[in-house]
Amino acid sequence: IDPSSLEIADPNRIEELLLGSGFSLINSGQPKKVVELANQLPQTTRDKAGVRVVLAYGDYMMGRYDGALGQIVEAMLNAQELTATEQAFLSHLRLVCDYHRGHITSKMLAVQQQALADADTGAFKYYYLVEGLRQQLMTEGDQQRWLVLLDELREFSKFAKAFIKC
Repeated sequence: IDPSSLEIADPNRIEELLLGSGFSLINSGQPKKVVELANQLPQTTRDKAGVRVVLAYGDYMMGRYDGALGQIVEAMLNAQELTATEQAFLSHLRLVCDYHRGHITSKMLAVQQQALADADTGAFKYYYLVEGLRQQLMTEGDQQRWLVLLDELREFSKFAKAFIKC
């Protein structure tokens, strides 16, 4: 890392940074920087599934849903390199990209997120449940159903608080 510019030139260091901190960089508002760094990598490194996961998330966060889907497809070509959590994340990302591209409705998104939650045994199970409830709350027109969904979200919050204390 060049201390005067904070630029990184070493491809090994770039790969390490992207795999270790790429999501943090993206979440801190630097998705373009992540893409710029990835563009400095040799193609064989950029094609690694883990790097593609980070780039898919970066594209998604920049509103480039088609680009994110392309990265997801490329990552899944080497799915054996990915953890179950990374594969679950890509399933979710594909789903929300389809929603943002107008290919599925918010109700279909909620249904499919519920299906992902039912099938998942890892950390994403609970994320899918909360996100599905949130989507339903945002689109529900029936006040009685809305109150039921709100109660479900409150119950889940109690469960989460108890789980975190363990």
